[in-house]
Amino acid sequence: VKYAFSGIQVAVAFLIFSTGIKMIKKMKKSVYSIIAIALVMALMITLDLLSKNFSTIIYIVVGGVVGVIIYVFSTLKEKHKKIVNNKEETKDDKRGEE
Repeated sequence: VKYAFSGIQVAVAFLIFSTGIKMIKKMKKSVYSIIAIALVMALMITLDLLSKNFSTIIYIVVGGVVGVIIYVFSTLKEKHKKIVNNKEETKDDKRGEE
């Protein structure tokens, strides 16, 4: 029974790994996503090598919070760009009328 569970554990690890690879291939490649994946992988490997118990759920929650913060900042940045562009167009229209 012990060997059966060891085999199942390997199979589950492979399924999770292959699903992760598929997700990485399909995801939108951006600076944030590449940095996030690299940091999480490095942190997980480091904590595993140091034999520190750290819940994977904390990685997920922190990643979600950081993702929301980046989304909010990028949305605000886009709105700011639109406002600046509208002001420039208004100035150009006024100059054209003169």
